[in-house]
Amino acid sequence: MPQAVATMEASVRTTRVSWRRDMSDSSSGRERFAANHCFERRVAVRRVNRHFVTKNPVFATHFYPRLELHVVALLPRNLLSHLRLVLGDANSLGAATDAAELRSLLRSADAELLVVDPAMHDGRWEAALEEVIGLYPTLPVIVYTTLTPAAMRQVVRLARLGIQHVVLNRFDDEPRRFLDLIERAPAHPLAELMLKELAVPLGALPVVVARAIEQLFRSPSRVKNSQDLATLAGMIPRTLYRNLAPLGLQPRHLVLCARLLRAYTMLRDPGVRLKEVALKLGYADPDSLSEQLREWTGCSPKDLRSTLGPEAFVQALANHVLRSSAEQDVEDAAEPV
Repeated sequence: MPQAVATMEASVRTTRVSWRRDMSDSSSGRERFAANHCFERRVAVRRVNRHFVTKNPVFATHFYPRLELHVVALLPRNLLSHLRLVLGDANSLGAATDAAELRSLLRSADAELLVVDPAMHDGRWEAALEEVIGLYPTLPVIVYTTLTPAAMRQVVRLARLGIQHVVLNRFDDEPRRFLDLIERAPAHPLAELMLKELAVPLGALPVVVARAIEQLFRSPSRVKNSQDLATLAGMIPRTLYRNLAPLGLQPRHLVLCARLLRAYTMLRDPGVRLKEVALKLGYADPDSLSEQLREWTGCSPKDLRSTLGPEAFVQALANHVLRSSAEQDVEDAAEPV
């Protein structure tokens, strides 16, 4: 950042050419000087933003705010307080007091992460936790507990269900380290597959735009429309369209694609109903979600679980995005100049 400030100051100095020489003491001269001074400041700021934001991935990563994560937790009071401290104001936390409330929270909101302590209340809810994890196999889970023999036995049991992340209180729950794990855990495999399919156009975009699209696919419920995507990229919608237009991409199609990808992931979990998925993703009713799935993939929600595998579904969505982009290019070329 000091280097960026120094570069901006140097740029301001170099753009001040011979304007001051011709400035007289008249009011018109002072007005012209003020206008030119504002102009050169804008030029310098744009130059710095273009260089340090679109060309420097590290600067872009820390300059714009990270996407908010929604975490659901079932923890004792002391562990829950520390988790609130770790998450801070940038993320949201839904705290359950028992297993029934935990199920209700997971049904009503699109959680990116589940944090539980299987040793809570002497392990009485261990069976209920195993049932919840079985109902939502695609939901990442972090076990946050204390180091006791009973807790370790329960961790071993949950490990058989695929639990990979364990954090021990007062050992490895230092806030920065814990938050880093929380932000890395919600890595949806289908989102990574889709990003690979779109790797070529994404590679040609400015860093901040590509990173915003990556976050969109990893947490689509936080991006409702093109305006939200532009905000995530740190720019106004017009600038976002200007960046995507040369590649034939449209913000609206990217938002829909990410939403349908997340819907497919949810629908493959046993016991999840279409109404719940539509509610979590912000659809007015389940019929709207069904209609979009048929338009983009040719399959109904019921058929998705049995006839269309994950790789085929990702390919169908990617083809629709790229085909729509190609059709838009043809329409633009057909318009009279």
